[in-house]
Amino acid sequence: MPIPNYPHPTPDPNAATYNVLKPTGVEVSQLPDLGTLAANIQVWLNEIDPTLGAIKSWCDLAKPGTVLIVGNGEAAPGLPGFDRLKVLNGSVTNATYHGIHNTWKAVNQKSLDAKPKFKANNASADYLYIASDMNAVSYAQHRDHGGTTSGYTDSEGKRIFINAHSDKGDMLVHEFFHTCDPGDPSQLGWGMDEGMVDFFSRDVAKRFGYPYRGNGAYEGGYQVVKRIVDRVGLKLIVKLWFQRSEALVKTFQKITLAAAEFVKPGEEGEFTNRLGSLNPLIAEFEKEGRAKFAADVTVARS
Repeated sequence: MPIPNYPHPTPDPNAATYNVLKPTGVEVSQLPDLGTLAANIQVWLNEIDPTLGAIKSWCDLAKPGTVLIVGNGEAAPGLPGFDRLKVLNGSVTNATYHGIHNTWKAVNQKSLDAKPKFKANNASADYLYIASDMNAVSYAQHRDHGGTTSGYTDSEGKRIFINAHSDKGDMLVHEFFHTCDPGDPSQLGWGMDEGMVDFFSRDVAKRFGYPYRGNGAYEGGYQVVKRIVDRVGLKLIVKLWFQRSEALVKTFQKITLAAAEFVKPGEEGEFTNRLGSLNPLIAEFEKEGRAKFAADVTVARS
C-alpha cells in the first residue's frame, strides 16, 4: 500500500453552491458509520507507524448524541436567550444512526422535562436547545440565514455537529480527526493544524473510498503540508500532530506558526500567489527533520 495514498481528491469547486433551504435529513446521504471510520483511521495509522498505538479520541462512540446532524436553527420560541436546532439523525440515509437517535431523544426529553421553563414552553425532544451566545445557528442554518460552516467539533461538549443545510455528511471524516487532537490548534497555527487534518482526511478518504474531497477553506494549509510530506514523508507529520511531544513541537513550532500566517483558513485559494514564499520554511522543516528525526523521514533526499 503506497503512503501517502495519492492522488488525493480535490475540493469540489461548486461545494459552496450546495445549500438546502429546509433539510429533513434525507439529504445527508454520505454520512459514514462512526465506528467503522474510527477503525479505518486506526488501520491507516498503523500502516504509517505501528508504534503510535491506538488513536485517542474524546468521542464516546456508543454515546447517543456524539454525532448530531442539525438544521433549521432558530431562536427558541418562548425561551429568550436560547436557540434550537432540529436534530435530523433519525432521517439520515445511514440507518445505523436511527436507533441511537431514538435513545438520544428519550434522554433529551427527560432532560427538558426536568427544567420547568422548558417544560412550560413545550420544548420538544426533536430539538437541541443551546444558549444563543454559543452561535450554534452558524452550523445549523442555510448560508443566507446565518450558516457559516458545514461542520463543528465541540470539544467541551464532546460532540460533532454536521450542518444538514450545507453538507451531505462526508465532512465527518475531517471532523473526527479533530477529536483525536492531543493538543491545541494554536500550538501549530490554526491554518497549519487544519491543513494537516485535511491532508490526513483526504488520505483516509482515498484509502477507504469515502466521498470526502477536502475543504476548500483549508486548501492553503493542505498545500503546504503536501509539500512537506513530499519532502520528508507522512510519518514525521503524523507523529508531530498525533504525539505533540516536546521535542517535536520545539523543533517545528516556529516553522509551522510562521507558515500558518500565510495560509489562514477561509481564503479559498487566495494563498496561491504566496506559496513560493513558503519554500524557505518548507526547506527548513525538511532540514530539521532530517537532522533530528532521521528515523521518521521516509523520503530519500532528492
